[in-house]
Amino acid sequence: MSYTLYFLPQLGLSMEQVQERFTKDQFPSNDEGSISPELQASILHSLSASSLDVSQSPLEKGYSLDFSSFQLVVSPNHLRLDLPYWEENTKTTTKQKLRQLFNILQHHKLVGIDPQLDKIVEDPDEIFSTFEANQKLAAEVMGERPIL
Repeated sequence: MSYTLYFLPQLGLSMEQVQERFTKDQFPSNDEGSISPELQASILHSLSASSLDVSQSPLEKGYSLDFSSFQLVVSPNHLRLDLPYWEENTKTTTKQKLRQLFNILQHHKLVGIDPQLDKIVEDPDEIFSTFEANQKLAAEVMGERPIL
């Protein structure tokens, strides 16, 4: 089980418009809302210039950026952050990495979307509080002791 966030270019879209974008497989290359190859390259350059340790794996449509305990999938229409409900992801070092990643994505004018709450995420602290609340629920569902 994971907490998932999506990142899209900031276009002033409503949540309904954002959800419609997720149903499309591919955007035309001239669509201003797409994650263009140039934007992808710029994000990769920023990540490589940062202190974040990340490996890249190709996918059919895009690639996966694998961090030590979470993953960012880059596709032509959005970026998807998958944050598993692991104990490691509650640690301060992981939060620092996520904050740094969030700042890089915001620098590239991408906005975070929480599809479960139907809201825009503007601050990495929102990610942490939602993640921790969801983690407790996930532990209860799985019959495990919550990680505090």
